[in-house]
Amino acid sequence: MDFRGESELIAYRLGHVDYPILDGGGAFKYGSRWCSPGRYIVHAAAAYSLAVLENVVHWGVASLPPGMQFVRVSIPAATSCKVLEPTDLPGWDAYPYGPSQPYGDGWYDSMESAVLVVPSVLSRFEPNVLINQRHPEFVSLSASDPAPAILDLRLVTSA
Repeated sequence: MDFRGESELIAYRLGHVDYPILDGGGAFKYGSRWCSPGRYIVHAAAAYSLAVLENVVHWGVASLPPGMQFVRVSIPAATSCKVLEPTDLPGWDAYPYGPSQPYGDGWYDSMESAVLVVPSVLSRFEPNVLINQRHPEFVSLSASDPAPAILDLRLVTSA
């Protein structure tokens, strides 16, 4: 996945207005493809469109719930980052979750890097971005002010 180069990494995070947007509390409580419960991982995507798609699938609805917002997260180039290529972990895309959860748990627990870039099941062309909220470098990240998350209704309605 060639997406970063020598500049900062940009990621997009969607969340509900009732919760802090750069908080891994949902992953801590419920887990995900990339972590079992008990880990504060902020899930984001390298593109706004992928962040929306991941949320629509997560919520199991044809549109975003009311009150969803997004931020653009700036991750400085100096921030430690590990990239997992799809070929690095056979079965990462299995459902129910296979080796992806133990891999993500190991990454989080080792504190090896603040960021882990992983493939997306929904788009093989854009990665997801996992951020370890407990990593010391987490404080170097910055986010835009939250703005309403927008989904064009033509995506979910017929003409």
